Amino acid sequence: MTDPLAAVVVGAGSAGLATSYELAVRGLPHVVLERGRIGETWRAQRWDSFRLNTPGWANALPGLPFPGDPDGFDTAAALVGYFEEYRRHFALPVHEGITVRAVVPVAGRFRVETGGGHYEAPSVVIASGNQNRPRVPAAAAQLHPSIVQLHAAAYTRPEALPAGRVLVVGGAQTGCQIAEDLIDAGREVLLATGRAPRVPRRYRGRDIFEWFHRSGFFAQHASALPDPAMLAFPQPQVSGVDGGRTVSYQDLARRGVRLFGRLQDVEDTRATFAGDLRDHLRFADEMSARLRAMVDAFIDREAIDAPPPDLDPLDAPAAYNAFSDVPETLDLEAEGITSVIWCTGFRGDFEWLPAEALQDGHPMHKDGIASLPGLYYVGLHWLQRRDSGILLGLPQDAARIAAAVGARSIA
Repeated sequence: MTDPLAAVVVGAGSAGLATSYELAVRGLPHVVLERGRIGETWRAQRWDSFRLNTPGWANALPGLPFPGDPDGFDTAAALVGYFEEYRRHFALPVHEGITVRAVVPVAGRFRVETGGGHYEAPSVVIASGNQNRPRVPAAAAQLHPSIVQLHAAAYTRPEALPAGRVLVVGGAQTGCQIAEDLIDAGREVLLATGRAPRVPRRYRGRDIFEWFHRSGFFAQHASALPDPAMLAFPQPQVSGVDGGRTVSYQDLARRGVRLFGRLQDVEDTRATFAGDLRDHLRFADEMSARLRAMVDAFIDREAIDAPPPDLDPLDAPAAYNAFSDVPETLDLEAEGITSVIWCTGFRGDFEWLPAEALQDGHPMHKDGIASLPGLYYVGLHWLQRRDSGILLGLPQDAARIAAAVGARSIA
């Protein structure tokens, strides 16, 4: 690049596009480098029946309304189409098909090295997220080769799997939704659960995310959490399928899914599970009750005219005694299991960042501002607030980081 840049943005998903817009409106010259296509993870890591878990009103990037039903739950393809229109509408300087190999500090600036050259700027914004590399447990290497295994990122549809029963490993949003997708297609499913919170899709006449937004729950700062362990909680069980619906372990069980505790180990065709299924059921029930009580308190405090408290039948507490005799070992071959889907999450890929910017492979930052001057982040889970990792929180984070880039460029 011959023209001086104020910043290089890495990643052209929602975080990178929002940051590019905020840099552009401040007149800060920059480029956005994307190793694939705009919104690549939304294109390549979602199954056919996937729907966004956030309603339309919560999905807009700064400066351009999100199209369609504000209370509906769109497809990944619709979201990608919005991203592409966003880039066109604001003529954002996105360069696709460019993989960043390294970010190197050089005399108070950065050299961003790619497969086809390099860029230099005083600031670099990492907007590639920390959910872009599938995470698979070590036990996967011990699974018998006759059983097909894939990560949720590679799952597309029930028909793409071999005939037979399916073991889904992981009980947060993705695991529950893929289990539903399979049973809706008539497949027999076993689910290895985890410690995941749950929320009802609607409560007291509104989508639960609207209450979370209005009450300030989504705006809670990471430092305000009563227990730092909450930072590691997965996203709550909920779904945008069929106009949005509640998802719960107990409802999956009623529909025929066989529930087990956390998967501990696999050896050939033998799987071992922890005896913690009832603990997982109780945790999800308690979190749902706690969050509903929080909404109730907000409605009372603000004297909001809302329907009285209600309970979605799918959100009703589990009958724990019904899950008292759950096997802790299973012969997958004898059970007719031909596929295992690892819904075990993702991790970030930060190996190309300066070593001094990382600790145990994770970025060191405070509210998105790295310990290494000139390095910034947008789009990380709990970057600053609870909503930092979802579309709803990106506009605020992107504006704040763009302002920091601007201040550095004139310092």
